[in-house]
Amino acid sequence: MIKIETLNINIICDEHFDNLEKLLKKRIKDSTFAKYQKDHLTNNLNNIITNEPKDLEILWIDFKTKFKYKKSHKARLVKIFNYKLFSDKPTNKRYCLYNLADKLNINTCVYCNRQYTNTIEQVNKTGTKYITRPQFDHFLCQKEFPLFGLSFYNLVPSCYICNATLKRDKVFSCKTHFHPYVRGFNKIVTFNYKPKNTGAILGLNNDLEFKFDKTSQIADKNISAFQLKAIYKDSHQDYASEILYKIFKNNYAYLNSLRKTFHGTETIDDFYRIVFANYYDEKEFSKRPLSKLTRDIFDKYALLHKVK
Repeated sequence: MIKIETLNINIICDEHFDNLEKLLKKRIKDSTFAKYQKDHLTNNLNNIITNEPKDLEILWIDFKTKFKYKKSHKARLVKIFNYKLFSDKPTNKRYCLYNLADKLNINTCVYCNRQYTNTIEQVNKTGTKYITRPQFDHFLCQKEFPLFGLSFYNLVPSCYICNATLKRDKVFSCKTHFHPYVRGFNKIVTFNYKPKNTGAILGLNNDLEFKFDKTSQIADKNISAFQLKAIYKDSHQDYASEILYKIFKNNYAYLNSLRKTFHGTETIDDFYRIVFANYYDEKEFSKRPLSKLTRDIFDKYALLHKVK
């Protein structure tokens, strides 16, 4: 899992609220809630939409008490914070999930870092054609937390497999799982593997077993929820072997000469891009699939200090 590192994230969050405020206040006003409940929703609307992850859970506990929350209220809250309508392709210029996805500019699933999640729109004389965007996972699931259907930090850009197939309505919290807006695996969890023969060590075959080196028990929850061990084992052994092949096939003298040959490869980031066609900086992991896996294998074999 990678951390969401979008620049100006607070500005995007505030714009998200500004675009929804008028519509949500009208829905609250038109709802069948009692006046004190409508007032409570309206007065806390900014917090509901813009609170950071850990504060959302605190807000929910406070909300249930002051709102005198009952399960019968759920349908009315879902209607107000209508994610389905927000996620549909708009028929006019109203603010929608495509606009949010475009501003966040997250190009790979932050949970698995395997699938592209680009946002693609085509604008022509007849209007805007919406082609594709990431799915958005509700970190605090809508089934248990209907208040946060449109909350900025509760909408996590992800792929279909992680969101719709694997996580679904699993109950997450910041105490039990890593939240992508708060932290990623970084050095807390690193890809590792066990080669089963000499050929696998050299990247000549795919006979290797993926594993994770980790220093946090919470990380296990994310690894398990998104089936990362099984998915990487079945899908990306060939990719890992190719990285190993590049490392061992090219001697260090050649790699160093490569840096000097190509103009603009003075930094390790530049060199890394040419050799592995991926990003070395963790802040750029969301730009390309398998960037976390590539970096971890690279670091494991201490290639970095050989080519500095």
